Amino acid sequence: MSVVYRELALDSCTIAWQETDGAGTAVVLLHGNSSSSEIFRHQLHGRLGQKYRLLAPDLPGHGRSSDAADPLGTYSLAGYAAVVSRVLAELALPKLVVVGHSLGGHIMLRAMGGLENLAGAMIFGAPPLSGNTECFASAFRPHPGAGLLFKGALSEDEVRGFGALVFDQIADIPAFAYDDVRRTDPHAREQLGASLQAGDYGDETRIIADSPLPLAVLHGERDGLINGDYVSSLDYRQLWQGRMVTFPGCGHSPHWQAPDVFDETLDTFVTCCTEQ
Repeated sequence: MSVVYRELALDSCTIAWQETDGAGTAVVLLHGNSSSSEIFRHQLHGRLGQKYRLLAPDLPGHGRSSDAADPLGTYSLAGYAAVVSRVLAELALPKLVVVGHSLGGHIMLRAMGGLENLAGAMIFGAPPLSGNTECFASAFRPHPGAGLLFKGALSEDEVRGFGALVFDQIADIPAFAYDDVRRTDPHAREQLGASLQAGDYGDETRIIADSPLPLAVLHGERDGLINGDYVSSLDYRQLWQGRMVTFPGCGHSPHWQAPDVFDETLDTFVTCCTEQ
């Protein structure tokens, strides 16, 4: 089994992604704010990479992808969703499942209605938001590091604070987590924050209530950012297993903290989606 980087040049940026040579269903892994495809290292280089065709893109301004030529138009949920949709359309995958972590989950929700051959979707660390700012107080927990999410230039202490935010409840934070934060285009955080403040997030609760596609919702029990009670209280049309799947003892990144359990969950979900 091998993992290779591929690239696609778009008008707004060049997108790089990691891809495995598994022969099964295509599974697209979307990372979060100031992260990269490296956060899916356990999945890419493990048994899921052998079984499925995993594709983990770096968002514009992140990882090995280029910075956006138009930061204002690209660094928003709508802009990111447009880029992801364009890449997947170019790849013309016959069937796919999309997995979104944190910001990647919100991007997936924005894009899912326009993705062809989408069999199912999974989100975690991404509480679906309603069309007003009042939901933020319910969806997110107060966190001393939350202000870093939308701050442009970061000091070295803030870089390490951001890494601890993503890898909360994890004692040994991998070095690439800090490298990812340093590499991220500062405009990506600033413009994302500005777009959300302007209401760009739309009504994700309507999307999950209307979509007929299977949706798996996962949650790290000790996630310092996300209110699991809020996530589990929402109205889902096709919630996989009829409940939010909780990972005991895990924080914001259960796919890194408990990869064996996460991989088994994702494997089961993909099988359910593709056997329908």
